[in-house]
Amino acid sequence: MILAANSQTFQPDLKRIPQVLTIGIEDSTKINMLYSAHSHSDSMELSLNMGGQATYIVDGDIYDTEYGDLMVFEAGKTHERISEDNLQVFSCRLSGIQFNDYPENHLLPGGCNVKISCGGHFDEIQMLFSLIYDNILRDSRDNNEVANYYLRSLLCVTHRLGIEGLQNKPLTGQMIAARCRKYIEEHYMESICLEDLADDLHVSRYYLTHIFTEQYQFSPKQYIIRCRIGRAQTLLLETALPVTDIALEVGFGNINHFHNTFKKFIGVSPNGYRKKWQT
Repeated sequence: MILAANSQTFQPDLKRIPQVLTIGIEDSTKINMLYSAHSHSDSMELSLNMGGQATYIVDGDIYDTEYGDLMVFEAGKTHERISEDNLQVFSCRLSGIQFNDYPENHLLPGGCNVKISCGGHFDEIQMLFSLIYDNILRDSRDNNEVANYYLRSLLCVTHRLGIEGLQNKPLTGQMIAARCRKYIEEHYMESICLEDLADDLHVSRYYLTHIFTEQYQFSPKQYIIRCRIGRAQTLLLETALPVTDIALEVGFGNINHFHNTFKKFIGVSPNGYRKKWQT
């Protein structure tokens, strides 16, 4: 049985007041629960596998689920259930979710898997689903406030498990290259040691250089220089800083090295570049 929830709520430790729209237990041994592709623009869904197997397609990716898996269908994600076998799920549809700085009705940061393995937290999560359901079934103001207290707990546990899964998720070459690029863009003005960066990413310097070059067509070292020269161009045109100060600010410890590198990349000296474009 699927219950429509009363919207009487209390203010949880989130940026908005979350609401349970529907919640219930679905059993494929009693009714066909397959559904076609759809999405929700104004709500999200949580679906806890309490037994059996099911296969979902979410934004084109296939997810096989079993006992203990929690599916998170955030707003805007197209999803469908294409197969099921003795499936029993506890599902709820929610709205008004504003977690951290995520888009509305999103619970996880980018990159998180929509399938979360509950592991040792399964009993806790199943209990929270049941407590939300039971209190909404009683349909009173007090019980709906209690239900939303448990909902807040469910959202926080789900978010934490999603983050832990993201942190433990093996990094692909593309992800490693992207993290390296982001680090360079934020720290190019400093002395960057590629060996230390590779260690932080748990790869060798050779592998880091290889996958970065493959992804972006230039090496990490070349990208550091490109970032420094690009920033120097901006400072030359938008400020009256002396060239020596600009060299230091963008990460060059030696003024002669800055002059030579700038001319190699841009075709003119820093002073020549400033005079050319400011006149």
